[in-house]
Amino acid sequence: MIKLENISKTFDKHQVIENFSMDIEDGQVICLLGPSGSGKTTILKMLSGLDTHFKGSIKGLEDKSVSYVFQESRLLPWLTVKENLLYVLEDKLPIDKIHDHIQYFLDQVGLSSFINAYPNTLSGGMKQRVSLARAFACPHDILLLDEPFQGLDSDLKEQLMSLLERLIGQDESTVIMVTHDLSEAFRLGDKVFRLIGQPITEYEEIIESLS
Repeated sequence: MIKLENISKTFDKHQVIENFSMDIEDGQVICLLGPSGSGKTTILKMLSGLDTHFKGSIKGLEDKSVSYVFQESRLLPWLTVKENLLYVLEDKLPIDKIHDHIQYFLDQVGLSSFINAYPNTLSGGMKQRVSLARAFACPHDILLLDEPFQGLDSDLKEQLMSLLERLIGQDESTVIMVTHDLSEAFRLGDKVFRLIGQPITEYEEIIESLS
């Protein structure tokens, strides 16, 4: 279990999180729901280790590997699709297995024919699919998803949600996704938590209505 205990975070004298605690069970898909600017991304950065400047403690991350899908694709523009995946896989898998591993995940996201393409030749949706392939291909215990469908049109969003559902179904890691979209949260999450307060002080579990 991952335990956030009495977390407080301030940006330029503006407090966004105050004495916040949360338990996250291993192996579940947890969706954190809240409006833009509420501190959802800040929590992901703390869990990833990108932000270590906060009060309180996070337990349960010891010896855990983390994979992160950001709001934007963050592909390295000077590398091909294959090289972008290879960049995060070097030293993590035996060299004789890496190329088959990359091919498998590009097949999963429907981009095997773009393996040698550069990011500037890809559409926004294709870039996000590469980001998902990269995140799932990298060995991980925890997968962090930061509003992965933001800015996409409804048809593309539906395609990527279906893809993500399938990839998560094949994955045994703990998944933590932040979103402001209730339908996304209920569709993908085992549990949906709404963050409460400005600054965030607590959370509540939201149960999907059966009516």
